[in-house]
Amino acid sequence: MNNYLKTSINDQDAYVKFSILEKLEKIGAIIFDCDGVLIDVRKSYNHTIVKTIDYFLNSLIGINLPSDDILNKVIYLYKRSGGFNNDWDIVYSILLTISPMLPRVFKKKFIELINSKEFSRKTLHNRFHYVKTVFEDMKPFTLNIKWLKLISNLTVYAEKAGTNGISSIDKKLIIKPESENTSICVAIKCFLCYPGNVKQSLLSRVFDEIFYGPKLFQKQHKDHPKYYFGKGLVEKESKIITLKTLTDLSKIIGEHNFGIVSGRDFLSAKHTLGKIINEYKKEALFFLQDYETDTFEKFKKPSPLLLLKSAQNLNPFQYAIYVGDSIEDILMVEKANEIDPRFISLGLYSTSDYKEEFISHLLEMKTDIILPSVNDIPNLLNLMREEKK
Repeated sequence: MNNYLKTSINDQDAYVKFSILEKLEKIGAIIFDCDGVLIDVRKSYNHTIVKTIDYFLNSLIGINLPSDDILNKVIYLYKRSGGFNNDWDIVYSILLTISPMLPRVFKKKFIELINSKEFSRKTLHNRFHYVKTVFEDMKPFTLNIKWLKLISNLTVYAEKAGTNGISSIDKKLIIKPESENTSICVAIKCFLCYPGNVKQSLLSRVFDEIFYGPKLFQKQHKDHPKYYFGKGLVEKESKIITLKTLTDLSKIIGEHNFGIVSGRDFLSAKHTLGKIINEYKKEALFFLQDYETDTFEKFKKPSPLLLLKSAQNLNPFQYAIYVGDSIEDILMVEKANEIDPRFISLGLYSTSDYKEEFISHLLEMKTDIILPSVNDIPNLLNLMREEKK
């Protein structure tokens, strides 16, 4: 805290490192993350994580998660770790962690099916229906799910998750081939075909169908949905950033020199943001979900490559702010500064369900600026300039 100037913006706490105060007068560009920054995704992406997990649990063993918010803390901890910016990875990690806790009669039969020749001969989608049909005949299972204990176990794993992402989960759960628990984890991984994109993985496919809904899914992936036909949860998103904020920022930095570097796709971002996306420089927009699998891993946060690309396509600047709401965003700026030391990290906390805890974590990460909302940036920059006078 001694390294920060603490102030108040709209009656909420804001923090600015003393060491970057001089640089704030020389900001010439601003690059934004999308989810949690420009768009409120708490009822879209976070709920899609829960509904995807719920879909597989219900399809295979006939149980449902008690509520949409039961996994909020677990999801937060995964995202806080710095290795789970991709929501598919969070779904995978939770399903893998749950699998050893499922009924033994299910685990035994599931492992047998996944290892069968009949399963291996089928296509990705036929495998799902084959397995689901077998378990329809076995239901109902004798279930005694102790949700508090299950969530407690999930929380323990999420707290230990690190910047290595799903590889850290695999190392913890897929370690002893002779154990039943390891065998069910291997079988679940095989069944989900993860990691992989929508064409390769059942997990990614179901997730995207739930998120987009039928029409937008078909537009994004050029394919008809196979598993989910309800309203896409993308429709529950709301826009955070206002046109006034961008107009005010352009006055402060002297021009509309804005970019976006996001883990999502362009189509759904435009769907929610509408015409305001035209306020950003087209050449400086980079959406990770639009990349093929082979380059996806190379570019995903905290890799700084897309941030550097975005910056290169903006008009020349002395310093640029990158605005994010996750630990991966802060790590990405750190890595970018190792190559080009002109980036300032700005972390937002208003959409976090655990605001105080997240602020503390941002302070521990030595984030340059911490604010409640993206719409507070003009107020902060003007306040700092007024105090300088």
